[in-house]
Amino acid sequence: MASVGASLGAGSGADLTTLLNNLMTSEKIPLVSLQKKEAAQQTKITAYGSLSAALSTFRDAYAAVDESKFVTAKATSSDATVATVTGKAGASSGNLSLKVDNLAVEAKVASARVLDWEGNTATADSTVGVGKLTFTFGKATQTPPGFEADAEKESFTVDIGSDQNTLAGVRDAVNAKSNGITAAIVNDGNGARLVFSSTKTGEQSNFKIETDAPPGGGGGPGLSQFAYDPAAPGAAATSPSQLTLGVNASLTLDGMAISSPNNILTDTIDGLTITLLKGGVTAGVTASTTISVSQDNAGAKAAVTTLATAYNTLLAATKKLSLSVPQDAGSTDTRTDGPLSGDATIRSLMNQIKSAITAPVDGATAPYTSLGAVGMEFLKDGTLKLNETRFDAAMSADRTAVTKLFTKEPNGEGSQGITAAIAALTTSMVADDGQVKSRIDSLTTVTKQLQAQQTSVSARLVQIEARYRAQFTALDSMLTSMNSTSAFLTKQLDSLSSLR
Repeated sequence: MASVGASLGAGSGADLTTLLNNLMTSEKIPLVSLQKKEAAQQTKITAYGSLSAALSTFRDAYAAVDESKFVTAKATSSDATVATVTGKAGASSGNLSLKVDNLAVEAKVASARVLDWEGNTATADSTVGVGKLTFTFGKATQTPPGFEADAEKESFTVDIGSDQNTLAGVRDAVNAKSNGITAAIVNDGNGARLVFSSTKTGEQSNFKIETDAPPGGGGGPGLSQFAYDPAAPGAAATSPSQLTLGVNASLTLDGMAISSPNNILTDTIDGLTITLLKGGVTAGVTASTTISVSQDNAGAKAAVTTLATAYNTLLAATKKLSLSVPQDAGSTDTRTDGPLSGDATIRSLMNQIKSAITAPVDGATAPYTSLGAVGMEFLKDGTLKLNETRFDAAMSADRTAVTKLFTKEPNGEGSQGITAAIAALTTSMVADDGQVKSRIDSLTTVTKQLQAQQTSVSARLVQIEARYRAQFTALDSMLTSMNSTSAFLTKQLDSLSSLR
């Protein structure tokens, strides 16, 4: 609309600007009403967006609870210094007797006192030589000496160039290869020694070291001083020696002998991870412990509790959106109703969800056919709470039946457990063709209609203002002319009066 000119009424002196403003304020009442209606629609659209997000969060919480939450096990070790144990899905209840004869050990080989290129005692910065070091993994024995290469592991070679020809350079080159061998310089008081260690334990962690290098320039052995063959070890004074022989862990589990290259046993017993910490014989007694496994209700209980929490969070959100605050008759206070107060859709959605929570599951094992049967209870304030005593009793009475209630497909393809069914119901609510989206689309349509009406009314107001302005301009001109005539006549009458 055109703005009201400040010069309107300037000729006549009449306050036509204020008059025009007041008239236009009155004319704008229908437009203001439409704007308020649009704002109310937009508020509802935003509220339904919040409702959709709350429903999605609720759905995700229910979809996350399935049979996997009910198959956890609690495992303990009677002597945690010998072994620790953790349980997971698949572990069977019972006790296991464990004896550990020895732990799995990694192989370690230490060179003799290292000599430099000239044949003198070396330090970390001394030049020792250039060439190649080739490592081959396999199984070694000490009595008698022997070595059998591991056919499943390829040998690897470390090239020692002129930029890595110091003792520290050899160490760094081996470590940079990251192929299952590490090297460290150790000073035993008589000189520096290079210690090679396998990064893995077990009998196949042993290794042979071969060299392809020229001798030192001044009589030093060069890289050949690091060559080592477990089947033909040299003199300890001048050749590398075996610090520890790589061996498998040796244990007995309920009388069954077991050999493992690792001290962490992940697939020896289904559902259990056993970590061996101590082995051998102490005071004539082999290191031993008893592993006890029982079904753990804590994880399942925590999972089911999240269902109650998710429902209560959704309930609080919907109450806030649909809140209706009663007022005394004649009250002039501003109402504090929620944006969806009196909206039938939100009530319908919550009624559907509540019905699904209380509904029995087809094919479930009686008496555990619904959430209520395993301890889920509605309180007087409408919130949901898990009765832990009833839940524990149900799990103790028939864990399989309770688990089946929460299984995604308890009776084969096409069937649904309780949480899967509720998640599917909620998904349909927030889908593109669901109730929430349909309501948003309906509100959006009304909003667009209101915007179109506002455009039409605004255009009409421009015409009305232009008409008023033209009329007031004419009035101003007429009043100005009349004022001029009045002034002339007054002046003439004053002149006549002076002639008397």
